[in-house]
Amino acid sequence: MIEQQEMQRLFDHFVQGWNDQDIATMSACFSPSGDLISTEGRRASGRQAIVDLLSSEWAKTLRGTQASMTVLSRRPLRPGLVLVDANMEIEGSLIPNGKLRMHLVILAVKSRGEWWFEAARPYVPYTKTVLTSLN
Repeated sequence: MIEQQEMQRLFDHFVQGWNDQDIATMSACFSPSGDLISTEGRRASGRQAIVDLLSSEWAKTLRGTQASMTVLSRRPLRPGLVLVDANMEIEGSLIPNGKLRMHLVILAVKSRGEWWFEAARPYVPYTKTVLTSLN
């Protein structure tokens, strides 16, 4: 239970950074060797690359948005390594239709007594609307 609370603090810290428009706080949630693949398929490996990727995303569509995240499940793979499924909702004026719902698969690792994002894979699930627009 304590480990779940510690991990939840990591997710809460990331969302708070998002809502404060604080890229440094968000990227600090990743381990030094962490990586992120954006919903556009852009890959960033290492904390500075994650800062650069998030900065680019903020310049395009994420500036001024607010987010909420709900952890759906945690699957321990071994002590200190957990696969997490979460839903995230982003609202803001630069997002088409004002709202974006996505799913995240995150590999969380405990190192030096702290939880970190080791890998994050956000994606937007296909919906009937998206599939119709592709035809």
